[in-house]
Amino acid sequence: MTEASDSDHLIRRDLSGHRYGRLVVVRLSHKNKYKKNVWVTKCDCGNEKLVEQTVLLHTKKTVRSCGCLAEENYVKSVVRVRRRIRAAVIARIESGVKSCNSRTCVQDNPQPFSAFAKDSNELDGHGRKCKECIRNYHLIRRLGPQAAAIKLQMLEAQGNRCANSGCRKTLLTTRDAHVDHDHETGAIRGILCGRCNSALGLVHDSPEKIRGLLEYAIKHRQLRLIAGGKK
Repeated sequence: MTEASDSDHLIRRDLSGHRYGRLVVVRLSHKNKYKKNVWVTKCDCGNEKLVEQTVLLHTKKTVRSCGCLAEENYVKSVVRVRRRIRAAVIARIESGVKSCNSRTCVQDNPQPFSAFAKDSNELDGHGRKCKECIRNYHLIRRLGPQAAAIKLQMLEAQGNRCANSGCRKTLLTTRDAHVDHDHETGAIRGILCGRCNSALGLVHDSPEKIRGLLEYAIKHRQLRLIAGGKK
C-alpha cells in the first residue's frame, strides 16, 4: 500500500468492505463539515469509529482500531511491570534486606529490614528510606552526604553527652542523639537528647518562655521546700 499524498483527501476512493487492522470500512460518512472523505468503520469489538480516508491509507498515520488495541497493549504492559515489581518484592522479602532510596544515604546497602520503619503502604511492609536517613534529614539537607560523619564528630566533641548543661545525659549511640538547629537561620547548634530537643521545640526556642518556665519551676520548688517536702 503506497503512502497518500496531501491531496488524497479530495480524491474519493471506494473503501467499502476493506479491512485495516481491526477496522472494517462500512460506508462513507455524510456528517462531514470539513469536506473530507470520512468513512464509517466498525471495529472487531463492535464500536464504530469515523476515520479520514488519508488516515486509513497513510502508513505513517495508521489507525487500526477504535482504541481498544492501544488499551489492551497498555494493560499488558502494566501487567508485565507489576509482575516484575512483585517478583522483585518477593525476592527482597525472602532475602530480608533492601536498599535505602535516599540518594544521600551513607549506610552500607542493602540493609536489613530492621533498619527501616514500618510502612503498610509499601509492598514489603517497610519504608523506602532507612531510619538513619530520616533522623539525619535536616543535617543531610544542610551538610550533604557527609552529615553522618559530621554528626559523629560533634557528638564526640561533646563527650557523648547532651549539649544541655542541665541534662548532660549520656548518648551511647547516634540514634539517641538529635541534631538541634536554628529554625530561623538553619544553623546547626549542637547535639541534644530526645527530651531536651523536644522540649526546646515545644517552646519554639523562645528565651522568654524558657525563662518563665525556669522561674516557675524554682518558685514551686522553693514552696515545696518551705512546706517540708523533698528536694
